[in-house]
Amino acid sequence: TTLFRSVAIVHNGIIENYKELRIKLEADGCVFKSQTDTETVAHLIAKKYSQTHNLTEAVRLATQKIEGAYALCVMHQDVDGTIVATKRNAPLVIGIGEALWDMLPEGKKLGGAPANFAFHAGQFGLESMAVSAIGLDPLGEEIAKELEEHGLPFHLDRIDFPTGTVQVTLDSNGIPRYEIKEGVAWDNIPYTKELADLAGRAQAVCFGSLAQRNPVSRKTIGWFLDAVPEDCLKVFDINLRQSFYSKEIIGDSLRKCDI
Repeated sequence: TTLFRSVAIVHNGIIENYKELRIKLEADGCVFKSQTDTETVAHLIAKKYSQTHNLTEAVRLATQKIEGAYALCVMHQDVDGTIVATKRNAPLVIGIGEALWDMLPEGKKLGGAPANFAFHAGQFGLESMAVSAIGLDPLGEEIAKELEEHGLPFHLDRIDFPTGTVQVTLDSNGIPRYEIKEGVAWDNIPYTKELADLAGRAQAVCFGSLAQRNPVSRKTIGWFLDAVPEDCLKVFDINLRQSFYSKEIIGDSLRKCDI
């Protein structure tokens, strides 16, 4: 029990053989406080650390015993400033919708809530991906490069529409005004076999109202949501920007989402 308390874990996923592992750990003297698979992993890593005194090695040895699809972030009280992350067959988290440049007075910044959602999910050790469309232009190439530099996998169809931009200006009081360009690539995300295959792997998906302002992307997002597994978590980002939403879009999306 003392060893177990020295370990802190963030765990997403399912440990399929945790009951068998628990039985072996209890036989070795581990005392459990719950019935969770997460506590089983914590005990296992604590035991391996007591043998190796190396957190990375302890996590490596522990995960050799674990079966399932999961992502882990592990800390130990004896190892200051260190987090060991690992994943196996990790759930796929997808952000589908707009990918664009915010053209700010001080320069352009990559924008788009779905990609932002996917990026932050990846920071927790989950397998994540941004899904959108970009143009056959330098701005599209720069979006792909930016995502690569941030380590975010992406599925970006390159199509014959300009890459999306938002022109941001400030009035005399410093209040921003946003001009979201229409008829751009993310308005026209195509539904392809590759996208259908990704939907079949998704365990969580974030979609928004803004990307549904155009019928093409709205249909693609709808078909994508219809193709995800039954237990996929669906997160709806309501973005009430200008005239780019309707009662119908909001209502349909709320009926399709879990959050």
